[in-house]
Amino acid sequence: MRWLIGQIPGVAVSRTGYAVLVGLGLLYLLTGALVWRGSGLGRGLNFVCSLPYLARPSLGLRLWRTMKSPEFRDYFAGKEERGRKN
Repeated sequence: MRWLIGQIPGVAVSRTGYAVLVGLGLLYLLTGALVWRGSGLGRGLNFVCSLPYLARPSLGLRLWRTMKSPEFRDYFAGKEERGRKN
């Protein structure tokens, strides 16, 4: 990652900056995996990860509308019910 960012002229990132970038990347990766599996924790982390997008209301509000949609809620409800049956 240092090589990739080092290629951009005028950009310098400290060790703390790299730690934050890697941490956020891992959080988004974990959230995506949990949402894919239909975990309730994934739904909560998805809400947290969408907060920065509110800086761009047209994108952030569309994401929140999607998260409140019946299809999105049914996806998680279906996974939880199937898990209880097994």
